[in-house]
Amino acid sequence: MIKFFRKIRQNLLNENKFKKYLIYVIGEITLVVIGILIALTINNSNQSKINKNNASLIFNQIQKDLILDINWMEIKIDFINSNLIILNNVSTGNYNDKDIINLYTPLTFNFNTRNYSRSYQNLEKTGGLQYVNNIELMNSLQDYYLVITARLNDIIGYHRQLNITSNEGELIHTLNISKGGVLDLTSTKDQIENGSLRSLINVQLVYGLSIKQQMETTIIQAEKLKKLIETSKKKTNSNKTYKQ
Repeated sequence: MIKFFRKIRQNLLNENKFKKYLIYVIGEITLVVIGILIALTINNSNQSKINKNNASLIFNQIQKDLILDINWMEIKIDFINSNLIILNNVSTGNYNDKDIINLYTPLTFNFNTRNYSRSYQNLEKTGGLQYVNNIELMNSLQDYYLVITARLNDIIGYHRQLNITSNEGELIHTLNISKGGVLDLTSTKDQIENGSLRSLINVQLVYGLSIKQQMETTIIQAEKLKKLIETSKKKTNSNKTYKQ
């Protein structure tokens, strides 16, 4: 093919048909440019399809992550509730010996922060957010990963730091704990009655309630986001079927 076009150019030059030669060269360059543009368009189209497929896979992973987030928070809320019952009983003076024996965990409980946004960050890095055409879904994604879970991690992180490093934390090490890991009944009752544990009990009550409430809010948003993603996927699949 190259030899064929070269022969045409050579014949035009030999025949001194410069004007025709010039027109031919311009036409040949135009054809090359058109060919390059067509190739780029096809390549961009293929890359766009790949990116959309990757975004779809990441959205599937986000849905799985949300289920794990919800399960994790529900477990933690059950744990917090059991501790709040004991703390509230002791704080109001309506405690029994079992509450005292099991008081160590309510006095010391705290959680590590959690990485909620790994899949969302992958969606950002791969440019998958540009394929989110639903404004409500986009807002919900950003609200959940950039605001709500960040706020929950802030509360959990601050509480953990306070619990570990505060003066009240030092008090915990002075409690009389048996080899079985339970508090001594008599000495702990004395500390409750003289008020030396009141500050720590109140801190744990306040932060326990705060973390629980923020987790409940986060669960609501996670459920909402999960449904929005599912609705968006169904709509996308419906559009593909219609186009076919």
